Amino acid sequence: MNYDIIGDIHGQYDKLIALLKHLDYAETNGIWSHSTHKAIFVGDLIDNKHIDAGISQLKTVMLVKAMVEAGSALCIMGNHEFNAITWLLPNPDDQTTFLREHNNNNHNQHKNFLAEVGENSPQHQEIIEWFKTLPLWLELPAGIRVIHAAWIEEYQAVLKPYLTENNSPTDELFIKASVKDSAEYVALEALCKGLEINLPENHSFNDKHGARRTNIRIRWWSNQANSTYRAAALVPEDARHSIPDLPIEQRDPRVKAYTGVPVFFGHYWFSGQPKPEADNIACVDYSAGKSGDSALVAYRWAGESVLTEAGFRFVG
Repeated sequence: MNYDIIGDIHGQYDKLIALLKHLDYAETNGIWSHSTHKAIFVGDLIDNKHIDAGISQLKTVMLVKAMVEAGSALCIMGNHEFNAITWLLPNPDDQTTFLREHNNNNHNQHKNFLAEVGENSPQHQEIIEWFKTLPLWLELPAGIRVIHAAWIEEYQAVLKPYLTENNSPTDELFIKASVKDSAEYVALEALCKGLEINLPENHSFNDKHGARRTNIRIRWWSNQANSTYRAAALVPEDARHSIPDLPIEQRDPRVKAYTGVPVFFGHYWFSGQPKPEADNIACVDYSAGKSGDSALVAYRWAGESVLTEAGFRFVG
């Protein structure tokens, strides 16, 4: 089986349609499919602060859901799907609250999806139930792995007792992983958001939302020996200059050289010309969620063990 691994969409429906056409998928009775390829979506189908003509979080979800149910696609859970589920799930310790706190920051991130779907509507409930069936990662017999942010087997082992046969979270995991600093919370944060380390004292940068950050996400797959904070940081390129070009003070023991089969992920809002991060590492998130001509990216995989720049496909 050949696969097209498609990056974070964040409701960019028009970009998704354009990419599927570019990949020679065709629509029949409302289902997009390809005769020789299957799509794999890396999560983060929803949540966009922009309201533009080409954005529809609802239509994006329903298109992907229809493809998955028809067998023409697979989809994993991103942090935004997890957040959407826990936004709606009551806190078992206090039925007046929810697993994801309904504070201003969380609401602002999610409000456009809620407005479009109709909060607590039957369709909202249907979508959340479907989100709950999505696996946290895929390990396919064809020889590839797909996860939203970081393939870290130690953290996967922490979550495995709370997953279904297809690696989707059980209700127990949604509860446990919503308790800050629990082992399950730490593991899920790493797998769906990446590894973070603190910057040296008095250093910070502004993230894509303009928030000041004193920690950075780092390349979880590469050796940190002789690396600097700037080189190790997984940040948009326009933020990299704000990261100190100083040697990393203490190597993170969670970072190991990745030597497995090709692994694909999204999440990091890369920019520039899509290319593999290593022979067996590829990010397919190149900031499609931004308004404008930022690209929705896919990697067309045909069985190769060494990934190439030529494997990327994209539309702006």
